[in-house]
Amino acid sequence: MPASVRHIQDTGDYLQFLDESARPVLRFHPAVVRDANGHSRAGSTRLAGGRMNPRTQVFDVDGAQVRITTEVSLAGLTAPLVVDPGWSSTATMAEARAQHAGLLLGTGQLLVVGGVNRLGFVASSERYDPDTDTWSAAAAAGISGNVTISARLSDGRALVLTDGSTSGRIYDPATDTWSATGPMAAPRPWPPSRGSTPVNSSSRAAAISRPPNCTTPRATRSSPPAAS
Repeated sequence: MPASVRHIQDTGDYLQFLDESARPVLRFHPAVVRDANGHSRAGSTRLAGGRMNPRTQVFDVDGAQVRITTEVSLAGLTAPLVVDPGWSSTATMAEARAQHAGLLLGTGQLLVVGGVNRLGFVASSERYDPDTDTWSAAAAAGISGNVTISARLSDGRALVLTDGSTSGRIYDPATDTWSATGPMAAPRPWPPSRGSTPVNSSSRAAAISRPPNCTTPRATRSSPPAAS
């Protein structure tokens, strides 16, 4: 939960998360179930991790975590059932993109890099702040491809790779700057496995891809340069 949230207000249609100035920063909608006959039923919510203020009728948050339980009665509904999760739309990015990388930074913000759209490759990067529901421009990575993937390194920086490139880029969220990695042994027709993760003990990340007509994946281990 964002550190700025101190209160939760039940409006009847959704839970509204408020900061110290009573400004809404996040909304949670109770789950809605739809059955095979098109009938819908909205759920209810219960909160734990704070207390209801009898004067303001607002739930005051005690700590860094709040448990939200949402329940829907399924009695009388016909299977199969579809459950809509409790999500609200965010603000819009400056550029539409697909096949991009999205990575949660240690700051709590989301870094979005690269991708493609109707105009071709998207070179820009953006950062999303969930506390304010706003996007801001980040420095461009300097590489592009049909598919972009990313992994967070153990020191908090982000490693980004694209298909067809022999090197990656490392993003430092503290300075909003990018630096190049060393080259891989060969370019890859598509990027590493989306399951690639940093190896915390040595700050090295293993990237694996499977070229066409090849049954054995090839792997390259990258040692990123030390943070300056």
